[in-house]
Amino acid sequence: MKYFSFEKKYFKKNIKNQVYFKDWCLPKEIEYEQIDKLNKKKYFDYKFSTPLQIVKNNRFIFKLMNKMVRDLTKSLNRYHNVNYPEKYWKLILLPWLLPFLSFMHERWNIINSIKNYKNFIFCIYNIEKKELIPENYLALGEMVNQKLLNFWTVSEVIKFKKKIKFVEKKINNIPNYQKSRKRFYIIKDFKEKIYSFYFSILSKFFRTKIHFKNIGISKYKSILLNLKLRQFPIFWIEPKYKKEEIELNKRKNFFYKKSSKKNFFNFIKEITYIFIPKSYLEDYENIKTSINKSYWPTNVKAILSAYDFTVEDVFKIWSAEMVLKNNAKYIILQHGGNSGIAESAPGTDLHSLIADKYLTWGWKGKYKNNIPFHSIGLSNRSLNIKKEVKKIYFCVSINSIFTYRYESLPRSNAEKIKKSNSIFQIINNINNTYTKDIVLRYLEAAEKRNFKRINKNKINKKISYDNASVPFLKILSKVKIAIHDTNNTGFLECLFYNVPTILILDKNIEKFEKKAVKYLKLMEKNKIIHYDSKSAANFLNQNLNTIDEWWHEKKLQKIRKEFCNIYVKNSQNSIGDLSKLLKKIAS
Repeated sequence: MKYFSFEKKYFKKNIKNQVYFKDWCLPKEIEYEQIDKLNKKKYFDYKFSTPLQIVKNNRFIFKLMNKMVRDLTKSLNRYHNVNYPEKYWKLILLPWLLPFLSFMHERWNIINSIKNYKNFIFCIYNIEKKELIPENYLALGEMVNQKLLNFWTVSEVIKFKKKIKFVEKKINNIPNYQKSRKRFYIIKDFKEKIYSFYFSILSKFFRTKIHFKNIGISKYKSILLNLKLRQFPIFWIEPKYKKEEIELNKRKNFFYKKSSKKNFFNFIKEITYIFIPKSYLEDYENIKTSINKSYWPTNVKAILSAYDFTVEDVFKIWSAEMVLKNNAKYIILQHGGNSGIAESAPGTDLHSLIADKYLTWGWKGKYKNNIPFHSIGLSNRSLNIKKEVKKIYFCVSINSIFTYRYESLPRSNAEKIKKSNSIFQIINNINNTYTKDIVLRYLEAAEKRNFKRINKNKINKKISYDNASVPFLKILSKVKIAIHDTNNTGFLECLFYNVPTILILDKNIEKFEKKAVKYLKLMEKNKIIHYDSKSAANFLNQNLNTIDEWWHEKKLQKIRKEFCNIYVKNSQNSIGDLSKLLKKIAS
């Protein structure tokens, strides 16, 4: 029998009769063209979900999420000795359940796809369960990108199925996945203590009826919005709370459910107790106590959020309390560029399910609570256009080795390599006249998550690099043209501010909503969108000298304006429009 392994270095010595899970075990320096030539007897090729399967998988995940919220509501009420309604727990649980269930479902499908499993001995892992319990939502977000959680999950699926043979290796030295506290946090904590003291005094004299925090606008606009809402400008520092020890047995008593049926739902019921963040169990009461002792408001009528409703557990628990006690309206702002455009963007559906009102950047969604609004972060902001020599920016996405959501984006490492290569091929085919003006921009800090680092030796050496430490908006005035490899916020920012841009897409992977397809076809016709690197390189070589003339053609500008009016709308009175809407919703 052959050994089936999910990593190259499972055994200390090389063993000949090994089969590797292809996507996670690709040779380090492999090129995209070589991937299909790998020995099929040595590499198991898992077929990632097609666009149609992604849509079906998301429907299944959301159906399961709703069922789990009902079950978890009962268990959490018993655990905390309370009797809160399902809506309360939904605000806290749904943002966590989406990545958790999507991640587990993909790993379940990986093992299910191995039809001849009786021919293998699987190489699996044993990790102390306490080591896997996330501190909070953010910790889980870090863990899904790490190899150990991925290896552990497929190992648990194999053990759950029972009929599969395996060898097991214990892993002892587990990295700390929780949010690390760096030295500069000491300074940050000191500042936060001063701000908290100052605002706690002010909060005794001024009442906040409409609460907003971290909604993607400047401090000046935040002050202006508060004044228009007729409330004193107060900034909200999240209260710190005491961390408790993990109570694994108690978790198991309340949340572990065993079943003889070996399906995905029953697998989830057996492992959920491990992955509920501490902030919802052991630390939950301490969080509530810290909130009650803080200067945060206790009688708000509406809550507005763009980011914290997903990632910040203290904010979520406070919001759930306000909705429960005051019947506060929960309002969510769109914060990303793919929403309303991509065929599969589960985060967008999540926002609509959680919120009383979901404010889009202009598009009308399928949910009744969707309100076509505008981009608050971009409206009323002008670019400081400089006369200096402008640069040609290639913006490359850094993807994790491990995929954990069902989205209309590259999912396998082969697809991710192909996408990156398309950008590098364009750069290498640009006329030498322009190479000195090329800047390759990518998030260097996140590069370690990627399957392979960017090999600068294989890219024209005359170009320069940008590590993306400065926000894209701050460099936009220096951009001659921006080439994007993903339909993301950066691409929309270019369209919004009328900066020349093109987008490289993969027709087989990146699928879009029917309403958006009309505009994408027009963009393709006008050379804004390209589906292969040769087309993009030829276009740039022919037009870089006259890029502004191309960009300001009447037909192109008409398409750009129509598209922006739906998907990234502008407002000349953004803060005024927002304050009017908030007052109306809160009344």
